[in-house]
Amino acid sequence: MYYSPIDFNVTQQKKKTMIKQRKIKMVKVCVMLVVSCLLFLLGSATIYSLNKPDISEDMITASTIVMEDQVTVIVKKGDTLWDIAVRNKPYAMDTRNYVYLLKEQNDLSNSVLQVGQVLMLPVHVEQ
Repeated sequence: MYYSPIDFNVTQQKKKTMIKQRKIKMVKVCVMLVVSCLLFLLGSATIYSLNKPDISEDMITASTIVMEDQVTVIVKKGDTLWDIAVRNKPYAMDTRNYVYLLKEQNDLSNSVLQVGQVLMLPVHVEQ
């Protein structure tokens, strides 16, 4: 098959156009990937930098009562000190430390709880 110089130039131009379009698509994909990674990292950093509030009205469960700067929890069936600590501890505090503070605050010698028992929560104030 014989190609005229005009046909050859047209074919070369089409190839160049296709290559250029592919390059543009690759750049767009790379930009989207970088933006997605940055948004993911920014979101992760924001989540980790936020401190969980001690307690707010939105976070109060059915078993939590707030009275004049004193927070108490009424033990429900199935509650454990660990569960109560996880729900109420400050965000950055280790759960084990909060369990220890719960036991100390309520003069508990062990982790056995009774349904209906009232526990005073250690109030954490950041200064």
